[in-house]
Formats: sequence, C-alpha cells, structure tokens
Amino acid sequence: MTIKLMLADDHALVQEGLASILQLDPELEVIATVSDGQQALDKLAQCEPDILVMDIRMPNLHGIDATRLVTQQYPNVKVLILSMHENSNYIVNALKAGAKGYLLKTSSTIELINAIKTVNAGQRYVSQELSFNILNDIVPDSQVSEISNRERQVLVCVAQGLMNKEIANQLHISVRTVEVHRLNLKKKLKIDNSAGLVRYALDQGFIQQQ
Repeated sequence: MTIKLMLADDHALVQEGLASILQLDPELEVIATVSDGQQALDKLAQCEPDILVMDIRMPNLHGIDATRLVTQQYPNVKVLILSMHENSNYIVNALKAGAKGYLLKTSSTIELINAIKTVNAGQRYVSQELSFNILNDIVPDSQVSEISNRERQVLVCVAQGLMNKEIANQLHISVRTVEVHRLNLKKKLKIDNSAGLVRYALDQGFIQQQ
C-alpha cells in the first residue's frame, strides 16, 4: 500500500524536484502539489493524503499556522515540515502546532524518505542536527552542560516517543547503550523514571501531548 503525499512549497522547482525524487520510491505517491498553506487546506477538501510535506515560509498562510489548522480539521493527515529554518523556535513551534516531523531542505533524499516512512508509521521524526538546537531550549544551561551529545540525542528520541529499539536503530547503537544513556539522563536531570523524561519534554513544550 502506497503512502499518499501532498507537497506544499511556493517554489515550483522545489515542488517538481521533490515530486520527481519521491515518485522513484514505489511505496510513495505524490497525489497533489500546492503553493501555500491556504491552497493546502483547500486541496485537502478534495483529496486527503497520508502525509503533507510542507514548507514554513509561504505566502497567504504560514506553514506553522497551516499545520495547526490541518491538525484540527484533518486529524488523519500527518504534517512533515521541510524547511530551510534550523532555528529552534521554528522547530518547537511547528511541533507544538501538531507537526509530526521536522526536516531541513539540506537533508539527503534517503533521510527525507526515511522521515516520511517514520512519520507514516505513527512516530515522530526530527533530524539529528536539529535535535541539539531543541535541547538547548528545553533543558536549562546548567543541565545541558552535564549532558553528553549522545545523551542529548537519546533524550530527544525519548521525547518523540521512540522505544529503546527504535532509538538504537536511529542512532546506530545497541539497545543496552540506550538503556545506559536513559539511566544517566534520569540521574543528571533528577528524574525517577522513563515516563518522567517524556513528561519533562511535555512540560517544556517540546512535544504536543496526544
């Protein structure tokens, strides 16, 4: 069964390039392309994709505002943001608006396809280079300095709702190593259990409570 996609970007070349690349994967089908957030909402009334791959900076309706409306009006449609903006404010606001993933336009084709399939499977996806930006905002500086780079990556994955095996696969480490990092995070953040790590991220506004 193919994953149906709608692409929203105000640059025609980007639209055409993305569509051409994604159509090469037999599991993906681009069913519509639009130029802004308002067009995306209008088109969703006619056809409903599994995933809406959307830019942020577009005319008529900003991508984050469009994400919020899509999430409210079409809850079965998952939004994956594909943007040039790596500022943590954009990332956090997009996730809080309901986006299931956030990827940079500089990402590889392989990562984009992986992100689409991950989001379609019901998981969140934030590219690793962006994860560090987010962590600097959701964890106090005094605590960030105590957390290793790998622990930061694990915390972001935990906040995204990934299980140990999924985290291990995404970070290319063993499940046992993931368990050790989670234990260290609990000690450093003074959190008693794994649920507390997720709650910490929710309280800090990193992810939207389902």
